[in-house]
Formats: sequence, structure tokens, C-alpha cells
Amino acid sequence: MGGVLLVVVALLFGSVASLQPGTTTTTLTKSQRKAQPRTVRNFAPESSSSSPGKKKATTSFPPSSFPLKAALFSGGKRKPKQKDVVVPRDFTLTLVIAAVAAYLDQIPYVQYAFGAPLSFVAAFFFVQTLRIRFVFEEKEFGIKEAPIWTGKTALEQSGDNYVIGGANRWKYTGVVNYDAFPKWLPFAVLLYFKETQTPKDKWVSNPVGRLANNQKKLDDGAVKGQVHFFPCVCNKDVFKREFEKRGCPKID
Repeated sequence: MGGVLLVVVALLFGSVASLQPGTTTTTLTKSQRKAQPRTVRNFAPESSSSSPGKKKATTSFPPSSFPLKAALFSGGKRKPKQKDVVVPRDFTLTLVIAAVAAYLDQIPYVQYAFGAPLSFVAAFFFVQTLRIRFVFEEKEFGIKEAPIWTGKTALEQSGDNYVIGGANRWKYTGVVNYDAFPKWLPFAVLLYFKETQTPKDKWVSNPVGRLANNQKKLDDGAVKGQVHFFPCVCNKDVFKREFEKRGCPKID
């Protein structure tokens, strides 16, 4: 019985001690609680006009701390960055030409007219396949060179285009068509694309450009632009797929 009395006295003493002098407790009704203004804690940094001796708690968070909030404010459409792609080499064209040249070299007289020239073409394409690389980057693609003779591993920028001049680099926004020819063979001989980045006066500066931009082609759905043809020294499927991944239009 004495222990119970001690507990009751301790509880009463604690309740009284918790009340500061001059303070009263008030029980609010539900309607009164709704009418009370709500206090919002400000986490913004202190402005220069604040009193020097007074400090407020401030908290800052990096934008990366709220990925969901960032996604919501950006519309939820964060486009992933495209990786740079170097199109793999393809020696198929070189091997086919070399095989045809080897066959023609066995025929008297024909070997001098066709066999020997085709052997030189095969050797030339072999070197070009080792040296030329098609590189697809984030906003543009171009042709680079592998320094096979210097022992370096990093790709280097190729020189200007030997047909129309200018750097061998083109933006995806200017590409209006691309393909590989011929379509009926299991391998490609030529890689092709058409773009509008080159100045217009160059588009019809050669017979191929005039043919690609004649009125009949335009009536069939073609778009005016500068045409480019390259021997197929790289994987044609990867070449076309990279154009497609970057949203370049294709006219069949």
C-alpha cells in the first residue's frame, strides 16, 4: 500500500514540475484547431538582411536526392544518351573481289585484262577496310582513320572529302535517307546516305548528284540533298541500324 502511494505522489509531482510558471493549457475544439494558422518551417538559406546573432536551421539537398521529383518536373521523359558506336569492319567485299580475281588469273589473256586489275582493287579495299572506320556519336557521325602504320590505337580524324570538300562529319538532323546496295545480294557493295548539311550548290555538281535529285526521283518521294557512296568496308546491318536508332528517315 505504501508503494502505491509513492507512485501516485511521483506522478503528481512530475505533472506539476512539467508546467512552466505562467503557462496554462488549453484544450481546443475541432473547429478551433482548423481555424488556427499553420506554421511552415522555412529551410531556405538565411538572407543577408537577417540579424547577425540569430541563426536558423537550414537544410540543402542536391538535385540528385530527389530523382522522382526531377523526373516529374521534366515531364518524365529523360532521353538516354546514345553511346558512341564504331561500326565493325567487314572484309566480305574484299574477299569476293579477291576470289573473282584469282579465278580470272587462271584464264589466259583474261588474266591481264581483268585478273590483275581486280587483284589491285582487292588489295586496295583490304587496306581501306583496315583503315576506314564509321563512327556514330551522340549528335553526328563521321569517318575516322585507324592509324595502322603508326602503331597507335586511337582513331584519328580523316581528311576532307575528296569529292565535294569539307569535313567527313554530318549531323543526324540533316540525314534524309540511307541504305546499302545492292539489296538482292547477301552482302553489300556500296553504302549510301543522303544529307542536306552540304551547301546546295554541291548537290548537283556531278552526274550522280543530278541523277539523285532529278524531278522523277523527287516525284517518287525522294528528298533533295547531297548523296554519298562508300565501298562497303564495314558491317552493313550495324551501319543501317545506327541510323535507325538515331531517328534518321529512310525512303524505300
